[in-house]
Amino acid sequence: MMKGIVIKEKMRGWLQWDLPQQQNQQDDTETKYFSFQIKAFTPHRWRFSAPRPFEGLATIEGIGENIPISGVLTLFLTGPSYKLNMFLPEIGPVLMVGKKQYRLRNLLSSLTTCPMVIYRNTSEKVDQLIGEAEVRYTDPIWRFPFDAISFINVEQTKSLSCN
Repeated sequence: MMKGIVIKEKMRGWLQWDLPQQQNQQDDTETKYFSFQIKAFTPHRWRFSAPRPFEGLATIEGIGENIPISGVLTLFLTGPSYKLNMFLPEIGPVLMVGKKQYRLRNLLSSLTTCPMVIYRNTSEKVDQLIGEAEVRYTDPIWRFPFDAISFINVEQTKSLSCN
């Protein structure tokens, strides 16, 4: 039976929209609470930087809770990168991209903080910048290997959920 690695992560922080005037129904220039939780899986236990597809849920202040998200988590020695997709009724498809940048100076913050940029993700364009965000891993960092990383059988991936 083949085993794989699951990474479970919860990140919390803020986002700020920079939408064109016609879609900016309310004052979205203020920061809004934003969080997401994901479960990423790869059967490639020995390939550290193998892309790990994930599914999860997001919360955005003023928009809603339990917003389905999907994407890819890729680990690098300099910090993980996130590509997160979601559909928001008032905006449409959205792509959020971010990467932690590990640094010896300010190590704890660089291990836990991920700046992100938000793009409109239509078939015509993926490069229309519509906002920015910053999220942090807020659980105690020493617990990460115990709470966030586990080995499961590949067959169990069908039952993965963020609940």
